[in-house]
Amino acid sequence: MTRKLVALVAGALLVLTLTGCMSTEEQSVVGQINALRASVGQPALMPDGELVAKAQAHSQDMAAQNQLFHTTLRDGVTGNPHRMGENVAYAGSVDQAFQALLNSPPHYANMTDPTFNRVGVGIYVAPDGRVWVTMDFAQR
Repeated sequence: MTRKLVALVAGALLVLTLTGCMSTEEQSVVGQINALRASVGQPALMPDGELVAKAQAHSQDMAAQNQLFHTTLRDGVTGNPHRMGENVAYAGSVDQAFQALLNSPPHYANMTDPTFNRVGVGIYVAPDGRVWVTMDFAQR
């Protein structure tokens, strides 16, 4: 097996492992982000386990405090990513939250930023039905 093929297989296994810790809705949002990126000529983002865990915890924290706020970007992230960004939203559904972020120029810029290559998405549905969404982006 060539090195390139081994790297490709290892990358595919990593993505399968990471998607195992994301909900179906979180995987769907990553797919929507990557479809958006493809539409503007940017490469797909790879799910990142640390970013997924960070985003999931943050969505739960926002719901618990019933308040929208950002994290300190590098908290909970090992290594030294070159750049990071974060989108946060709440709405009545995942689709409504995604649309709100899509319609916001700074949030759209994070989703389409050509320097980002990793993403973590966390979605939490509060008991009142409100959907809290966090997207963490990084360049590694």
